[in-house]
Parts: sequence; C-alpha cells; structure tokens
Amino acid sequence: MTTMMMTKMITNRRLLAGMLLLSVLGWTAIAQEKSSAKREPTDAVIFVTVVDGNGHFIYGVDVRCRRATDKKPKWQGPSDHRGEVAFHVPSGEGDYVVWAALKDKAAALKTESKVHISGNERTDVFLHLN
Repeated sequence: MTTMMMTKMITNRRLLAGMLLLSVLGWTAIAQEKSSAKREPTDAVIFVTVVDGNGHFIYGVDVRCRRATDKKPKWQGPSDHRGEVAFHVPSGEGDYVVWAALKDKAAALKTESKVHISGNERTDVFLHLN
C-alpha cells in the first residue's frame, strides 16, 4: 500500500466516525426532547397519614377508600412505617370517603373523612385514631 492510499483510508475512517458521532448526538437530543415534554398526570392522589392521639404515626392500619356514591371500598392498603398510604383515583370532579378499617365499627366510623377532588391534584388527609 502506498502512503496516499493509507491517508485516504484514515480520512475515510475519521469521516465515518464523525458522521456516526453526529447521528448519535442527534438521536439523543431527539430522545431527550421527547422525554422532557411535560405530560399532564392522568390521575389524582389521595394521600393519607394515620396518627394516634399523641401525633405518632401508626404502622399497618388498613385504610380504605371509596367513591361517595359507592357502598364498598374500591381502593385499600396498609399504612407504612410513616403512617402513610396513597390512593391513585381518576382525575376530574369527584367525592370520596376515606377511613381506617378497624375491628370496632363505631371507632371506624369516627375516622371516616370526606375528600373532594377537582382535577388531577393531590389531597392530603390525616386520620386520627384515639
């Protein structure tokens, strides 16, 4: 091989590497632009915190949630170590009822809390257990 042929090969490789680099950078810019576009959330969140009479968080309480027009709960879950549980409900206008499912029915009725959602928002609810 002559020196001229080797120079052309090196130049072609550099050109190919440069084109490959530019295409990769272009694709990453497009992907980043698509991911950074803000999407509107499709649901609302009812965020519940369960506390006792002294304000300490209570772990493991079964919390339930239903629409105000329904009779049975549609969402339920236990509170975590910080006394928290979150329910993702459909966005839009709606009334919901949240309560702690306790063995004592009278005590469970006292924890019942009504929540109004209007849009895709987060609503915080504190359930006080005495």
